[in-house]
Amino acid sequence: MSMAGEPGMLFVGGPQRSGTSAVVDYLNRHPEVLLCMERYKWIPSREVRPELFTFERILDYRMSPRGGGREETNTPREYHEKLLAGKEPERLRWIGDKNPNYVQKLDKLSDNNPGASFILTYRPLKEVAESFEARSRDTEAPWLLGGFEEGVDYWNTAMRSTRDFIEDAMNLNVLILDYREFFNEDGPMVSLLSRFLDLTIDRDLRDAWRDMSRGFEARRRPKAPLSGEQQAYVEANRDDEAERWVLDRIEKQRRELELYPPEFARSLNEERRLSAVKIAHGRARNIQLNRRNQSLKRRLRAARSGIPPGQAPDQDRATGS
Repeated sequence: MSMAGEPGMLFVGGPQRSGTSAVVDYLNRHPEVLLCMERYKWIPSREVRPELFTFERILDYRMSPRGGGREETNTPREYHEKLLAGKEPERLRWIGDKNPNYVQKLDKLSDNNPGASFILTYRPLKEVAESFEARSRDTEAPWLLGGFEEGVDYWNTAMRSTRDFIEDAMNLNVLILDYREFFNEDGPMVSLLSRFLDLTIDRDLRDAWRDMSRGFEARRRPKAPLSGEQQAYVEANRDDEAERWVLDRIEKQRRELELYPPEFARSLNEERRLSAVKIAHGRARNIQLNRRNQSLKRRLRAARSGIPPGQAPDQDRATGS
């Protein structure tokens, strides 16, 4: 959580076809959580900052700065109008956005949103690959046209990014949700979410989530299993090391749930948040120092060569330095 009176920033990401949309639907049933649905899908990650998450800005659909004649998102405005209509700003404790591709931009999001928390999803590669393949064959809504091979690439990238992000800064607030356990009403994920977000998840909300899970299972479209050749490709190209790291992290989360009382978990989360803020500010200072050093080097080179300072960058480009 952020300072009193301000909701904390929360981002949800993971491999595509790993339940990120379902996680958002579930969490948005809580009156103290507001998670957008890929609201800033086509905005560079370096521009995703807290000021984008006021109610006014969320409903202010604009054209993407990346050009191409498209808006910032393909999520209909009506979706967010309905979402925000059911939320009271003064009650919110968490606000943010979901985009599977956020898992590839964790460092940038952390730098731009000091103290932010992250929920990342894990789903076994075989299931992700099957889902990619099924969607690539859907003639009514064809996308993910790379099929199961594209799924393997996305999954490997997500596993490595999750591992590297947490390893580089162990105190960052990150929760990895196991796809299968999340939809299991008897699993530990509800308790983990409650502690991670420091929210009360009462019986009514648990019942609502259970009903959502049953509806989700009923609507799930059957997927053809991968062929023997496809399964061999998946196994040969799986990043086993990154997956083992992620699974070990999930197991560590379970152990912490059993070992630590809620009060300790709350203080640990706050300690991690403060550490994340410190890390983000340190990175920002390092970036500024590097820019100043580069500028000073250009000026020194220009002074030595007799080139006016304003022309130094052109000289740099011409020489490839």
